[in-house]
Amino acid sequence: MFLYSSLILLYIIATLTQNDHLFYLVGIIANVVIIVSLFYTRGLYLFSGLIFLIIGSSIYFLGNLSWQQYFLQFDTMVGILALFYLLPFLNKLISVGEYDTYLSALLHYRVNNLGDLYKRSSYVTHILGLFLNITTVPILVQSLRGNFQSFSKEMVNRFFSNNLLRAYALCLMWSPMEILVVKTISITNINYLVLAPFLIIFVLVLWWIDRVTGYNKYKKDTLTIDPMDISIRTITMRIIDLAVLLIFLVTTVTIVNMLFSLGYLFSLVLVMVPVSFIWSFKIKRGKKYTIESFSELKIKTEGLSHYFFMFLSAGFFVNMLQTTSFLSYLQKVAQLLSNHILLLFTAIGALFLFSSFIGFHPLVTVTIVEIILQPILPIVSGIPLAVVLITSSLSTVMYSPFNLSVSILSVETNENPYRIGYWNIPYAILLLSCSIAFAYVIYIIQKLF
Repeated sequence: MFLYSSLILLYIIATLTQNDHLFYLVGIIANVVIIVSLFYTRGLYLFSGLIFLIIGSSIYFLGNLSWQQYFLQFDTMVGILALFYLLPFLNKLISVGEYDTYLSALLHYRVNNLGDLYKRSSYVTHILGLFLNITTVPILVQSLRGNFQSFSKEMVNRFFSNNLLRAYALCLMWSPMEILVVKTISITNINYLVLAPFLIIFVLVLWWIDRVTGYNKYKKDTLTIDPMDISIRTITMRIIDLAVLLIFLVTTVTIVNMLFSLGYLFSLVLVMVPVSFIWSFKIKRGKKYTIESFSELKIKTEGLSHYFFMFLSAGFFVNMLQTTSFLSYLQKVAQLLSNHILLLFTAIGALFLFSSFIGFHPLVTVTIVEIILQPILPIVSGIPLAVVLITSSLSTVMYSPFNLSVSILSVETNENPYRIGYWNIPYAILLLSCSIAFAYVIYIIQKLF
């Protein structure tokens, strides 16, 4: 925890002061973090991280770069890691305020069949996912499991795959705290408040499609559920309170970014903890939150080794890749496609679809896409590109066998992750197609006006 905390704190200070010596120190500590994390990382994260390190190191030595340049290649992903590191402060606020309890109670309100449960669970997943992130999936699996005693394992697992992962992916697509949304905003330089209405419209349409098809598919299966102990009025008030918290957070981040021009990601890193503490005192849970949030931070930080290892290695790899001619070739392809925007958007969607099945985390892919698009960003950057990047990257949440959400559901249900992803592929392709068409329509309208 001391090592990871030192890296994050030093990165924040270096970014605020723009001190070159501190950035060298960030690179040195990042290398120590990689070495230490190597002994605690397993599975895909270990494999991917080693591949990134080996390729990046090979490019470095073949390119005859100086050692000073070496240590400046590791800060690309530290801002993303800082957000991962600080998220427990917001997550703990949700549990301390008992917001998750009230939302879970919604699962029992006027539910008579699996179709009703599909719609209600989709709603609860969407709300919880905005704040609890990946912990939403295991929480809801545990909450729902008791309702499926009389159904086959395959039907139950398919229900969880379709219901939870789709709603979770859709809620992330407009969440101002989702790192891929934040990363896209920094790439396209679009104000979140300007982009949000387009994302919300798209998400609502795709969410409605999923809810309707899910309800029709499962409505014939009846359920008997015990009535809830909490009034619907109390639940509604807590949901409104959550919405106010989200608005407060977004507004604060936007103001800080406008005043200091630090970028949306770094502004979010700066204000997340202060906003969480302010809100804990607003709901009169300040003392309890202070104690439990730091305890939560210690527990969660110990489990971040795989993220630190893979993302620091990936950042090094991406920076080294920029020194080669390979990305220059891809940039030329992107320049050709910039004259055919629909083809460009389709190629971006296809790249995320392909890379997700060979083990690339969407954060790594979006960073590579940023470099590829760099020469044409002044031409294509804007709301349409942001919509395509966000929807393409976050659609992987519901189908990629290497994604954490699919992996967690696989463990919870004892189901093959490839099978879980396979059940969502048709909907994912529909989502990608709709997002590309939606973005293209926005592009055409912008050209006309």
